[in-house]
Amino acid sequence: MERIPDPAGGMARRLRITEAGAALLAADRERYRTSLDKVLTDWPEAECADLYRLMRALNERIEELQGTPWPRAD
Repeated sequence: MERIPDPAGGMARRLRITEAGAALLAADRERYRTSLDKVLTDWPEAECADLYRLMRALNERIEELQGTPWPRAD
């Protein structure tokens, strides 16, 4: 863990993901993809497209409110 100065005067910490953590994250993402595939398998293509569009808009708004829009520069 690397400590960096906090602009507000406190102490912030910068974290880096471990190889084990990255593997767990990848496994979780694959499990979610597989589960979604099972749920959406019978959905019409238009409804899948609507879901994608709405989820993207939701995520973009959340990131905008958090001040972390995608794609991120860092």
